[in-house]
Amino acid sequence: MLRFGESPKTNYSDTQRLELREYGRFYFKLTSIKINLKKRLRRNLHLIFPGYDEIFKNLFTATSKEIITNITTPEKVLEMGEKKLLEIMKEKSKNHIDPEKAKILIEKAEDTIPSEIIKESSLFEFQMMLEMIENYEKQIASIENKMMSIWNKVREKHYIQTISGVSELRSAMIWAEMGDVDDFKHPEMLKSCHRTIF
Repeated sequence: MLRFGESPKTNYSDTQRLELREYGRFYFKLTSIKINLKKRLRRNLHLIFPGYDEIFKNLFTATSKEIITNITTPEKVLEMGEKKLLEIMKEKSKNHIDPEKAKILIEKAEDTIPSEIIKESSLFEFQMMLEMIENYEKQIASIENKMMSIWNKVREKHYIQTISGVSELRSAMIWAEMGDVDDFKHPEMLKSCHRTIF
């Protein structure tokens, strides 16, 4: 076409959608890796400090993350003592912590008999996975920023984000994969496409 003095018309909306779609698929890939790392990390923590996850169901709250990053083993918990442990827990939770948790954690540490055979390797792997998870979280946040930057340029032309319970980020992903809702001639086509994507 350029030979005959005509340049192809660029649909910038499609360009933005394709770019957003690439970011979205990479986002899902990294998120999947992070989820699997967290599962592996929980397994290793059970070997290092059996019963810890009974006290902190969510290992990645600010309080729990501080403990598993810097204290980690039952021995270190016992060395620290209940008073110091409670101070750290109060600081990280902004004083929204049940004081009994420090006492229970000490009791759990006293009753724990970790496996000495694989303790060192499990601890090493655990610390490496903590670092990897933190890096993945930073990368995922960076991708989210890229996606929202694109979405904010086009969102006013769409209304996916007006659907109750659908976040801005999810709206961006839906549009990136499905395109404009108006392109679907029948609701069943839209439902079928949605099931395929999510």
